Amino acid sequence: MLSKRHTWLIVAVALMAVFTMALAHAAKMKVAIDGKTVRVAACYNDGSPMKKTNLKIVDIHGKTMVRGVTDDKGEFAFEVEGSPYGVKIVIQDLLGHRCEYTLTPDDAKTQE
Repeated sequence: MLSKRHTWLIVAVALMAVFTMALAHAAKMKVAIDGKTVRVAACYNDGSPMKKTNLKIVDIHGKTMVRGVTDDKGEFAFEVEGSPYGVKIVIQDLLGHRCEYTLTPDDAKTQE
């Protein structure tokens, strides 16, 4: 039988492991605008792609324009009518890793 002290130590180590795993998989994305096409590449901070991950594209009024799923490389492309600036890209996996980004004129090439 473990003492209370050992039990708390095991719980503390387990919690640290869980928090470390969560931090190790933060989400990020790269965005490139080419004319009316916006290309998104989503990955975790360790560089692995966010494969088959849900995303949505939201206009400046908060209305969802597009829903989709990234491919095996964590990539997704969509076209916008008019200016893409102010459009928000939201990516979230099933474990709750989430990343969102709002397009600005500075994104005319590539933004990370």
